[in-house]
Amino acid sequence: MEEYGVYALLGVSTLLGLGLLNRHFNGGVNVHKPSQEGKLIVITGANAGLGYVAAEELAKSGARVILACRDEARGQAAVNKIKEKTLSQHVEYMNLDLDDLDSVAAFNKAFRAKGYKKIDTLMMNAGIMALPTRETSKQGFEKQFGVNHIGHFLLATLLFDKVKAAPEGRIIVTSSNAHKRWTKTINWDDMGWEKTYNGFQAYSMSKLSNVYFTRQLAKKLEEKGIDNVKVVSLHPGVVRTELGRYMMTGWKWFMMSPIIPLFFLCSKPVWYGAQTQLHCALCPFAELENGKYYSDCAVKAETLNDNWEEEAKKLWDYSENAVKKW
Repeated sequence: MEEYGVYALLGVSTLLGLGLLNRHFNGGVNVHKPSQEGKLIVITGANAGLGYVAAEELAKSGARVILACRDEARGQAAVNKIKEKTLSQHVEYMNLDLDDLDSVAAFNKAFRAKGYKKIDTLMMNAGIMALPTRETSKQGFEKQFGVNHIGHFLLATLLFDKVKAAPEGRIIVTSSNAHKRWTKTINWDDMGWEKTYNGFQAYSMSKLSNVYFTRQLAKKLEEKGIDNVKVVSLHPGVVRTELGRYMMTGWKWFMMSPIIPLFFLCSKPVWYGAQTQLHCALCPFAELENGKYYSDCAVKAETLNDNWEEEAKKLWDYSENAVKKW
C-alpha cells in the first residue's frame, strides 16, 4: 500500500511540476485595464491568432477596432465573433493585403474616406514565417520581407499623420526573437534571396528589419521633438498560432511529431501570446519606453550587431526608396 502511495505522490508531483513549467513558459500577463472609450485602434492580421485576441480584448475595453486583413470572409467572420462576444458595435473589417503595396495605398485612401481624425494605436501584427520555397510579393520583394517589413513600413508611413494626431499615439510592431537566430544582419548582397534561399534566414531578416524600423523611427521622433508618439517592437513568445503552419507540412510533420508534446509544454496558448501586445497598447503612456523591445510585458535587450545603427539607417533609406511610388 505504501508503494502505491509513493507512486501517487510521484505522479502528483510530476503533474504539478509540469504545470508550473508550462506556466513559466506562458510568460507575463498584462495587468493594465484602462478604458479605451473614444480611442481608435488598427490591427493588421487580426482575423486570427495574436491579432484576433488583441482585437477582442481591446474591443472589450471600449475601443473602436479596425481589423485590417487580407481575407474578407475570415476578417468579417472575426468581426462578427468579436461583436457577439463583447457586445461592441465598434468593430469593423477593412481590406489590407500587405503583400501588395497597391492594397496598402488603397487601405490608406479608404481609411481617410471614413473621416477618422486619428489613430491611437497602430498595431502592426500580421506576418508570415519560414516559407518552404522562395516566393515574391506583388512588387517583387522576397515575400516574408515584403509582408513583414516593407508592407508595414509603407502602412506606417502613410498613416503616421493620423497616429501623430492622437494625444498619445502608439505604433506597436510584432517582431520576434528570430531576429537574432538565423541571421544577424541584413542580406545586402542578395536582398531578394535569389542566390541562396533559406526560409528561416529570410524570416529572421524580416524580423530584424522590424527591430531596425522601430529603433530608427524612435530616433527620428526624438530628433524632430515629437513626444506624443512612441514606437516599440516586441517578441510575443513561441505561440501556438497559424504562423508556424509551413513548419508542419510533408516530411517536416514526420520529423516534428516526436517533439510535439514538448512543444505544447514549452509554447504559449494564443491568449498568453497576445499579452505583451496588450501591455504595450494599454500601459500608461509615460511608462512605455520609446524604441525599446518588449517580451513578457517588460523591456528586454535585443541582440544586435555593433554596427546596427548604420544598418538601421541604411535599411530605412532602402525602404523609403522602395515605397516612394506610393
